[in-house]
Amino acid sequence: MRVRHVFPTHLRPTGAPRSRSGLRERDHRGMVGTILRIVLGVAVALTVYVIGASMLKKFQLAPPAEPDPDDIKPVDLHYRCIVCGAEVTMTAAQDDDPEAPRHCREDMVLVD
Repeated sequence: MRVRHVFPTHLRPTGAPRSRSGLRERDHRGMVGTILRIVLGVAVALTVYVIGASMLKKFQLAPPAEPDPDDIKPVDLHYRCIVCGAEVTMTAAQDDDPEAPRHCREDMVLVD
């Protein structure tokens, strides 16, 4: 075990440096590298935040407006899914010839 002897401040000779490196020029390259890494890290974090916030903002889509009750007309249409065979009866629509509903990611076919 190595013991270091430290002079108390009041016993240190006048004009003596506080440390062994006190008289040498300091090399600031290491500090500049650290500062550059911190600045780069903050820039990357800010970029990720801005991109993430803009992506989340795109999910704020307003729901479609409710149809006017006066525009709803009674219909009697029967549809069948061509994939699984599920059947749907449509009793109200906004126009006389509505587009077919979707089921199993496919348009349903009109059953006569």
